[in-house]
Amino acid sequence: RRLLSSYHKNQAPIAKSQFQGVDLYPPLDGFPRKVTGVMGDPRDEGKRAHRGIDFSSTYWEPVRAVADGKVVLAGVDRKYKPSLNIDPELAGKFPSKDMGAGGLFVMIRHKNGLLSAYMHLATYRVKHGDTVHAGQAIGTVGRTGVKRSAAHLHFEMRHKGKHIDPLPHLKPYVFTPNDTYIGRRLAIEHRRIKRRHRRLMRKRRKMKVAGIKATRRE
Repeated sequence: RRLLSSYHKNQAPIAKSQFQGVDLYPPLDGFPRKVTGVMGDPRDEGKRAHRGIDFSSTYWEPVRAVADGKVVLAGVDRKYKPSLNIDPELAGKFPSKDMGAGGLFVMIRHKNGLLSAYMHLATYRVKHGDTVHAGQAIGTVGRTGVKRSAAHLHFEMRHKGKHIDPLPHLKPYVFTPNDTYIGRRLAIEHRRIKRRHRRLMRKRRKMKVAGIKATRRE
């Protein structure tokens, strides 16, 4: 209630975290929040690695900028094509079948080379080039681009062009998966998937080598 009251007074809460001089605020209200997926988790049965963290959340929850900055992208992650800026009022008309895994999303450039990204949004209320302030509502939680999961916020941080793990920098605002029973069970399952993927890759390499040798003998 105190957090929501501060927003009602048009004030961001007191920052509890920093990244290289940038004050970081929570992307969702009511922290600490539960994180259900961490960076590096296997996705698509181990075919790719998770590039951010997932916050447990509900449809239409406000998503907030974690720091002051400028919107560099407000639009859609497209399949096999570059992301596209779209005005907020037109975003809902973009065909879901043409969306990439990120769905509707917003990306903000902060000082000192830091970028933050907010994905799977149901709606957003900012445009490319807008200046935003820490704690400002930039969109709402959704599940655009998601194949199986429930609505949640996928959050990424990038520094000088490289993905970085947001978890250590947002630690005051989260419960990590290891803090919950379900999270620990999921971690065990993720490790199992990784082991299976490594075995599959080794098997494929062996088959490829064997095929090359057979071709040479022929």
